[in-house]
Amino acid sequence: MPRHYLDDAPRRPVRRVLIAVELIDPISMSLVHHGVRVSVSGLKGSPIVSKSGRFVWLEEGDVWPAEISVDTEKLPYLPPPTVHPPQPIDRTDIKTDERRVSILLQPTQAYVFSEGITAIRGLLRESIDRKSPPLEGAIVTLAWRDDTSGRFIRAPFPATTDRAGQFTVFLRLSPVAPQRPDIVNGGMLKIQLQITHDGTTRQTPEDFTFSKETAVTTGRVREGLPLSPSLELGWSEIGGH
Repeated sequence: MPRHYLDDAPRRPVRRVLIAVELIDPISMSLVHHGVRVSVSGLKGSPIVSKSGRFVWLEEGDVWPAEISVDTEKLPYLPPPTVHPPQPIDRTDIKTDERRVSILLQPTQAYVFSEGITAIRGLLRESIDRKSPPLEGAIVTLAWRDDTSGRFIRAPFPATTDRAGQFTVFLRLSPVAPQRPDIVNGGMLKIQLQITHDGTTRQTPEDFTFSKETAVTTGRVREGLPLSPSLELGWSEIGGH
């Protein structure tokens, strides 16, 4: 005769993931989770850091976070703007991608670049005069010249100048055929800085001197290395379209 057992063990409540935040290093494309603090509004619980390096919050009733803020503390990244994740229409069937929030971090001038990265650290003022105020909120993009078409190809990660007017831009060359980077003299890459401020875009001229080292080959920097020293620019001295 079969025995019947009463399953009187307490059942653990099922806890479901509400939202997961991933912080992405744009150079290595790895997830950053050490040395940062991520906060969400409206939730009482603390985040769980998953094995993949994402910050995960579990459901708390019908609460949906109104905003997500990140404190990069001492790491070489600028604090990203506050994110307002859109609330799914159907809370009973939230897709995985609707639960994931990806935040791309922006390196500061303290970031140590790996080999093979062309990088420029700079300071943008209203004018090149050192007494001129810094220009905050300008978008700076690093572009390299394609020798095949003669066009400048923008790197995918622009930077926004901070309160001090500082910015850091970089690129890892990845031309797609038939593109061919304009490189001469054993590694001098033809580049251009494109700067947008108040709806106006300006770019460094063809003969711009990026450093004393590149004075002979104007408009160029050494490919795969950070430019030294830091570049100083004046908005009023940079040419327009």
